[in-house]
Amino acid sequence: MLTILFLSSEETMMIARTLFLLALCLPFIARAAAPQGDEMTLSQISPYDFAQTRQRLLTALQARQLTLFAELDHAAAAQQNGLTMPPTTVLVFGNPKGGTPLMLAHPSLALDLPYRVLIARQEDGRVRVSYPDSRSYARHGLTPDELAQMAKMPAVVQAALQPDTH
Repeated sequence: MLTILFLSSEETMMIARTLFLLALCLPFIARAAAPQGDEMTLSQISPYDFAQTRQRLLTALQARQLTLFAELDHAAAAQQNGLTMPPTTVLVFGNPKGGTPLMLAHPSLALDLPYRVLIARQEDGRVRVSYPDSRSYARHGLTPDELAQMAKMPAVVQAALQPDTH
């Protein structure tokens, strides 16, 4: 059954104004819903010391056949320049078979790939591991399925930091 609804010009204008205002607000609503600043970085304290944390992450990468592209030892670079810094390393890794198609579809994603994990010993001796929240990649226009694919990387890090249950 087809119902035809006749609106007065005043009602039509009110609906048009409401839709126009809603359209103006959508970018702000979307921005508010997206992770911002530190919310785009996940961090956790490792139950292991710096060397063990680093080794556990490297072992996890190897076990999952992920490519380690680089290891940036910021503390060593600081020392070479006469500065001191607690152990601080960034592991740069990924899977070219998975990342390349994503970067071809979303070229700006190359700014964030390969994936990076920061391992840093804090002043209190604890080791903090920081890495991107996979939701942060939404800004590159990834589909929900592509974002789900990116969510595998934080899971690798989190699994590597789980205490052994022997």
